[in-house]
Amino acid sequence: MSKRNKCRFNVILLIHTDNKPDRDRMRGILRFAMMHPEWNVLILPGHPANQTLLDTASWHPDGIITNEHSFARFIQGRMGHWTNIPNAVLTDANKPLPTLAARRYAFIDDDNRAIGRLAAKFFLSRGFRHFAYVPPLLPRRWSNERAQAFIETVRAADCECATFEEVQDMRDWGRKEQRIGDWLKARPKPCGLLGANDDRALQILRICELAKIGVPGQISILGVDNDDFACTFARPSLSSIEPEFEHCGYLAAEALHHLMTGGKPPAQIIRYGNPRIVERDSTQDPRGTARIVSLAKSYISEYAASGITISDIAAAAGVSTRTLERRFAAISETSPQEELFAARIALAQKLLRDTTTPIGEIAPLCGFTSNAYLKVAFKKTCGMTMRDYRNLGR
Repeated sequence: MSKRNKCRFNVILLIHTDNKPDRDRMRGILRFAMMHPEWNVLILPGHPANQTLLDTASWHPDGIITNEHSFARFIQGRMGHWTNIPNAVLTDANKPLPTLAARRYAFIDDDNRAIGRLAAKFFLSRGFRHFAYVPPLLPRRWSNERAQAFIETVRAADCECATFEEVQDMRDWGRKEQRIGDWLKARPKPCGLLGANDDRALQILRICELAKIGVPGQISILGVDNDDFACTFARPSLSSIEPEFEHCGYLAAEALHHLMTGGKPPAQIIRYGNPRIVERDSTQDPRGTARIVSLAKSYISEYAASGITISDIAAAAGVSTRTLERRFAAISETSPQEELFAARIALAQKLLRDTTTPIGEIAPLCGFTSNAYLKVAFKKTCGMTMRDYRNLGR
């Protein structure tokens, strides 16, 4: 071991402990520090009011572990005489900061795409065909990565995902929640929803309660971070994806030690993955209602033109016709009969709009046994005759 490796290293930990991810990261860092007695650790208090107590030039740090935002404030703020810290490891970071004074640094970040994929596969395994993603109030890179992977995965299964878009204005919060509630009501049910993090998912839980949207029956909600205190005491309790935050802390400490002992900075962001789902009430459906309705709707979408009956749909969902009707009544705004009828009308509209098939030949192509019945039903539903609809399309 070199002489440099035998000396003590002064390490600053600027890690806030007011949230679960950072508390877990701190555990991982301290686990590494306990295995390396040459580390002399200084933990800066997370509360800004306390940081001035440690504003002293008598301590000469060799490295710092913090996050991108905190390090920027650290460099610019009250501890400016430590701007010559030679080594830094930033968690949840994306790129070097213009204000970064460290000569050698490493970046650690979770695999946000893995989180998005895990959420999508979880909902798909439960039979969901409708999905939604709610980002944080302000745009964030990590949220964009989660959303992109979530959407790509559900689209690969021939499903679509709606994303809530809002004006980034913090005023009139009550009106903003009303907009989210209206958006949630408009989503096809049952729906698998991923919140960008636990805070956002907990907000959606509250809005669903106000809007009288059933959770998990109509909307099944999944958060990210697994803040066990907040998730457990929510009503219903919130299911959440738990990244390996403690492993992140250990990797951060390992990377800093590598830098302080003369190692080269990593050429790219160090990723930590293997997230897991901690399931609670917000996604648990003991009777399988959401799955049954999803299977039925998927079967209708695929075979509506084949002359299927309600008995066929119930069999595809693995239940009796009576059970199918009860499950639809519990979480869907339509009955199985209405869902099948709507699917067949939609097929008729598509044939009128996109083909030159004679009107008299359309009924059997979209599952209707009578052309006369289709004409009457079409006019009642669409407010115009089939011929007028075709002419309008042209």
